Amino acid sequence: MSSSTCLIQPFNYTVTYGQFIVTSVHCQLFTGAIVTIALYDTKGNFIQNQKLPMNTTDYNNWGSSDTFIINWVCTQMGFTAQTTTTTTTTSS
Repeated sequence: MSSSTCLIQPFNYTVTYGQFIVTSVHCQLFTGAIVTIALYDTKGNFIQNQKLPMNTTDYNNWGSSDTFIINWVCTQMGFTAQTTTTTTTTSS
């Protein structure tokens, strides 16, 4: 299968983010982490993935709190959290 690229005239596209999901955290022990989030609009449509680098200070403050990561992402992205749902997946 081949791929095609189409150049288009620049246009403005405004997105209103409605939610994010932390999809992965790549830890660099004792130095930091890369947190990857998936961003969705207010209708639940996927918009893009975003990688956020976490510095050593924030990494050391993280501990084991999922709430810390959610609040940290909100701070990095300029979001205000309304509600948080945690889903745990396990492999069998």
